[in-house]
Amino acid sequence: ISGSFLNLENNGSVDDYLVVTVAARLAADDAQFVIEFSRDLENWERGTALYLGSEDQANGISLRSWRAPEPVSFNQPMKFARLVLTARP
Repeated sequence: ISGSFLNLENNGSVDDYLVVTVAARLAADDAQFVIEFSRDLENWERGTALYLGSEDQANGISLRSWRAPEPVSFNQPMKFARLVLTARP
């Protein structure tokens, strides 16, 4: 898992967003990936990450990316991200 800040367009406005990228094997289709965000490392927001897509690599790895729901702002506190993995039923 890696995090970065990317300049992305959303509804005609271009802003910096926290982007989380996860490397996963293409054959690992029995795992469910959920990205959660927090401002304080205690309270986590589930279901707010916006999926940006995936990029398949030649080595059998897929890079899957999500962004935070709101842009980075100097007026808002730091945001943290974590990956929650579960097995698909």
